[in-house]
Amino acid sequence: MKTKNLLFIAIVLLGVLTTSCTSIKNIGALNMVSTRNIETSIKYVVVQKNFELTKKDKKRSRAETIQEAVDAAVKKVDGGEYLMNARIYLIKHDYFFAYSYYYAVDGDVWGIGKK
Repeated sequence: MKTKNLLFIAIVLLGVLTTSCTSIKNIGALNMVSTRNIETSIKYVVVQKNFELTKKDKKRSRAETIQEAVDAAVKKVDGGEYLMNARIYLIKHDYFFAYSYYYAVDGDVWGIGKK
């Protein structure tokens, strides 16, 4: 009986030590953000208006830089080239003994229109 109780307590403590709390904070809004050069001779159109990440998507983000977050957001929409009216989020994962920071970005996705 004692070993069962000790095993239960050990499992509960291990679970508490390995769980994480996640906080999401909006850290900025930008008119335009791109990680590539924009051609002035090309006519860009809105590919997806108000592309918004869900809370679950934000928590799953593992982009360690804003550039990685922008690239990930643009890749999610076919034909996307850059973001307008972008919102940048800082995601903090708190563990019992450590923490880590990641970024997520959403907004209006612009790209080259289909012919």
